[in-house]
Amino acid sequence: MKTRKKKKPIEKKNGINKRKKKKKKKKKKKERDIKKSALENRKRRKKGKGKKEKYKRKRERKGEWKWARKWKRKREKEKTFF
Repeated sequence: MKTRKKKKPIEKKNGINKRKKKKKKKKKKKERDIKKSALENRKRRKKGKGKKEKYKRKRERKGEWKWARKWKRKREKEKTFF
């Protein structure tokens, strides 16, 4: 387990507590090839697989078995309907 870092003791100057603020590091932005990514997006939209892929990813996250069970139940309902 990671131990907590102890804060430096507060220096008292003229009755005012002063703690030195830590400067935040600026994150460098990753350079992206905009034309390339735009082309890929267009291709995906053309295929109409955008939505499919979204649900595919969702399925992977939730676990295939939950979905399989849902579709199985749905199929059984359709059979009993007729």
